[in-house]
Amino acid sequence: MVSEKQNTGPSRHKSFKRATMMTPTQKSDTYGNFFCNNKGDRLNNVMWDLVYSKTKDPLYVQVYNSQKNTVESLSLTLILQDLMFNYLYPFPDKTVNPCNQINLYGFYFVSAPIYYLIQQCWNEISTNGFSVNTNPEESDKCYGACSNDNNFLEKGFYVGEWNMEGAYMKPVC
Repeated sequence: MVSEKQNTGPSRHKSFKRATMMTPTQKSDTYGNFFCNNKGDRLNNVMWDLVYSKTKDPLYVQVYNSQKNTVESLSLTLILQDLMFNYLYPFPDKTVNPCNQINLYGFYFVSAPIYYLIQQCWNEISTNGFSVNTNPEESDKCYGACSNDNNFLEKGFYVGEWNMEGAYMKPVC
């Protein structure tokens, strides 16, 4: 005697079969296109908010963990924050792997369409310039004092902060 009717109809079976029959490349592309179409504006807003103010939006993304050989859901906001504030070129051109994924961070890979959208958003932000420092006198002093220092950029110091306390070390001039 069956107490509950199980959904074993043909439509459920076909969708499951279709999902399991997809190659890793097809799955990656499908998810990447879904993310870009449905979360692209949100990604753009998160990146702008990280640069010019603050955000509490975690914006989760599915990534491939090459160390564990699994797909995981991670906060893209935390990854973007680390890359944007700790690397001179946070989103360089990278090689696509055979599954149409790109290494985003550490051993995490993201679908190529998502990485390209991140690059596009970053290029838009960076071509519009950054809000560097609200005190021009302090900015001039630092440029004047540090301009002869060849290691100025290598130390990871930028004049001012992008509305993040302690985003960069103060220069030792």
